[in-house]
Amino acid sequence: MLDGWLELTPELLEERRTALCAEDLKRFYDGQEPQWRHALAPPGQIPRRPVAVDGLAKLRENPTGAPPMVLLVGPDGTGKSTALCQMACDLVADGRRVWFRSPGARLDIAGMPAGDEVILVSDEADEIAPDIEKAVEQLARAGRKDIRWLLCARDVAWKARFIRNGRSLEPAWEQFVDLWPTLSNRSAVLTVTAVTTAASAGLGAWAASGTQGAVADAPDILGAWDTAGCLGALADVAPSERADALEVRAKKKHEISDATLLGASLELRYGADGLAGLVEESVTRLDGDPAQEAFLFIAAAQVAGVDGLDLLVLADLIGLARADGREAIGGRLAKAGLASGSGGVLRVRHPALARVAIQLLAAKRVPGDIEELYRRLIRGTATTGNDVKALAAGGAIMNCGPLLSEKLLQLGLQRERCDQVACAVADEAEQALPDFLLFSVARARTYRAAGRRADARRVLRARLADATIKNDWDVIGRSYLHELSGPETALARLAEGATLAGLALADAEGLGQVTMADGKLALLALGNACTELAQPIAQPIAQPTAQPAGQPSHEAGGGPEGSALFRRQLRACTHLGEKVTPKWDQRARFDFHTFKVAADEYGIPVTTAAEALCWLAETLTATLGMVEDAEIADLARRLAPDGDALTFSHLEYTIGLGRLPWAKE
Repeated sequence: MLDGWLELTPELLEERRTALCAEDLKRFYDGQEPQWRHALAPPGQIPRRPVAVDGLAKLRENPTGAPPMVLLVGPDGTGKSTALCQMACDLVADGRRVWFRSPGARLDIAGMPAGDEVILVSDEADEIAPDIEKAVEQLARAGRKDIRWLLCARDVAWKARFIRNGRSLEPAWEQFVDLWPTLSNRSAVLTVTAVTTAASAGLGAWAASGTQGAVADAPDILGAWDTAGCLGALADVAPSERADALEVRAKKKHEISDATLLGASLELRYGADGLAGLVEESVTRLDGDPAQEAFLFIAAAQVAGVDGLDLLVLADLIGLARADGREAIGGRLAKAGLASGSGGVLRVRHPALARVAIQLLAAKRVPGDIEELYRRLIRGTATTGNDVKALAAGGAIMNCGPLLSEKLLQLGLQRERCDQVACAVADEAEQALPDFLLFSVARARTYRAAGRRADARRVLRARLADATIKNDWDVIGRSYLHELSGPETALARLAEGATLAGLALADAEGLGQVTMADGKLALLALGNACTELAQPIAQPIAQPTAQPAGQPSHEAGGGPEGSALFRRQLRACTHLGEKVTPKWDQRARFDFHTFKVAADEYGIPVTTAAEALCWLAETLTATLGMVEDAEIADLARRLAPDGDALTFSHLEYTIGLGRLPWAKE
């Protein structure tokens, strides 16, 4: 027996077999996480969908080659866990040895003796994904075929375990096991069908048993809802139209459904108004239970775009011992149908539930204040994060300010209230983690989105003296520079704006790679400043080597001749900008096009990347000599002490100059 793995026996399952009343079934269809009693329920109450039937057939095969692996990967609410538990129960009834992984258990097959066939079953398989990869390779090398696999995992969590060079790339499972479903068929087996179709597996076992494999699960699901008395609003739909409605809602992102069976059930049976009543009732039922507050924290994070919260953060927030979090919070919310989790992370059972919960909170229909909830969430995440150093999830909530207002606005809150909450969150994040520049940048972006441009500039200016010593300067420093460039340019401080944008592209002191996003935004900021500097009456341009930064030279005249450098820079921004701007970003492409039009009008010839980089160096050298703001001049001296020897090797790497066929010029 493997440590932490429970052998399922007929006796053990029989102890868990209990009759399900109508209320039990309603809670299950409302989103309660499946338990063994649900898997043991008769098909008339909880149907066995085609994915369970096909997967079971695959595991029952007697292969001559690699052993089978049934791997169900998909979003929450698609029925993966129910199908997995149903298959496990049927395998036990067949007399097969089935070992089920307990939450948190690892997988180490070293020393596991060969012998009778064993089927290893794991929900939340993402928690042990590397262990599974290692195990299947070891078994294949040893020539063992006595281990079969029945696994399921959330798609986002599963993909995250196989990030390699910035991409999610799963192992070549087919080299070691007989995988079902294949990667190309993975999502199809979890969808709902309204009409009879061929079995998705096309297994020889079906033909041998005389089964044709004709399946359509929507009618069975609807029949089970009807038997349980929980058709809800769907009862008002013509019976002949219900199956098609269920299939459409379960396959497409349509209001509540979000392309899941659970979402389709909530939308068809409750509708938006009914769902609000359901969530309010569920949350009220938890009155006095710490899990109530925990659910609202998780919902707030999910609305902000964060995929779950770490159990350690939640336990600390509501005053529980960290070791008790999984059962006291996770178990309670799972039974209530409000949340589920894996890998030490809890998330709301369905996005619609999170959205409704925050709407109810804002409307004072559930206890709490939305702004205080987010403030506490930010403080708690920072405190626990500083203590634990590595959180499975939750850190992303610290940087939610720039997008939070728009997300709350989508829930129907007033714009003023949305901006107020978002700015409060951004304030709290910077105060909680003052040693990180990221949160100052995020705070400024939040203010700017709220129309508070002066406050955004104030936040960024306050960091001029110590920005370069922040813990994350090497990562976020370029963003800081081009973020500050915008408001400086808007105040007609053109040399300062251009200098900051140019430094965001240069090989400045302590700065790492130039990302595509940073390159695009910095070039846009530089182009905006140079658009003004290129006008016939421009600020005097210092000779490149005549004066140090902060001491403007008045030897170079203005007029058309003095503007030539900035006119060339418009062409350079256009040429380089097109290389770092994705095709889908039409707004940025339009802005770069305006620079091109201006360069055409000024008669600036088409250039190459190499020449554009030379013009960029000349422009930055010139604007460094024009800067009059003492604080920005001091920052520039720290970042580029040799202002006349600026290089752009990081930018060259980003645009692929000289190393990619399409970049050679």
